[in-house]
Amino acid sequence: MTENSSAINTLLSRLTDRQRAVIVNRFGLEGKEPQTLATIGEVFGITRERVRQIEVGSITILRSDFLKNKSLGALVNEVEKSLKKIGGVSKEEDLVKSASSLSGAGEINGSHLVFLARVSEQFFFSPETEDRYAFFYSDEKTLKKAEGIIAKLSKYMNARQEKIASGSGRELLNSFIRTEKVDESFVVRCVSISRAFHVNAFGDFGMAAWPEIQPQTIRDRIYLILKKKKEPMHFRNIAESINDVGLGKKMALVPTVHNELIKDQRFILVGRGMYALQEHGFEPGTARDVIARILKTKGPLSSEEIVLAVQKERFFKPNTVVANLQNKKNFHRRSDGLYQVREA
Repeated sequence: MTENSSAINTLLSRLTDRQRAVIVNRFGLEGKEPQTLATIGEVFGITRERVRQIEVGSITILRSDFLKNKSLGALVNEVEKSLKKIGGVSKEEDLVKSASSLSGAGEINGSHLVFLARVSEQFFFSPETEDRYAFFYSDEKTLKKAEGIIAKLSKYMNARQEKIASGSGRELLNSFIRTEKVDESFVVRCVSISRAFHVNAFGDFGMAAWPEIQPQTIRDRIYLILKKKKEPMHFRNIAESINDVGLGKKMALVPTVHNELIKDQRFILVGRGMYALQEHGFEPGTARDVIARILKTKGPLSSEEIVLAVQKERFFKPNTVVANLQNKKNFHRRSDGLYQVREA
């Protein structure tokens, strides 16, 4: 048992057995998991409101004794100083790591810090929610400032979503910092406590709700893989890449990936089992369709030129292209040896 753990136990010794049990279970001390008022109430056969009253009363007793405890007082002062030094906002795990490195802190954990924050009121704790990770903050003014930064950055990023697909999320973050003239490290701390932002497996930063940043469906994961690869891939390799990168909690199955590739018009079949993104310049259609489109765009071409042009878009074998050119219903070979689309 470390010095601080022992000091906390000494602090708790002033409480009655029930008061101590409420505090230990509420804050998750002594290796327990933090429990709700309702859960503790069920154990003691009392209402959650009565548990809350016991908690408040116990904290009042503990706060009085805490002021006399030099060991815990010194630790809290150091944690408070460390928190303010980094801007007054810190994700729970980051402050725990920072506190653990303090001289004499010993094996301090998140439950200890949450408990000490509540008793001392020298810094404060915000539990995990749907929008935020659990974090500590120095005071209400700093909390409001952090919330303002998160709201402004979210609005700034959402107005520029089209730039994220090109991987410029971090550039936008830096632009925001320059525009708002705010401290970079403070903005980074604000970003770390908000669930609104996310950094994906490729290191791209943006809003967590954007499929380019945190893809939720298999189609979006396929799109992100092809977007990053920037060249055609076999559907089996796409499935492997999704799993290797770690996009999603469930394994991407090859048949599922293949089915999604067939259904979505963003994905173009460019060869046997090979797919690419339409936005990368690939067009749908058979070998005949591709040849016809190329000839209509570039005009009459030789068979060699046609083969080269087709292979820039598709993985068709030269013989396949040449065989299609022999279809006189679709293509006409002129006297100069160039091919053109046969007019109806």
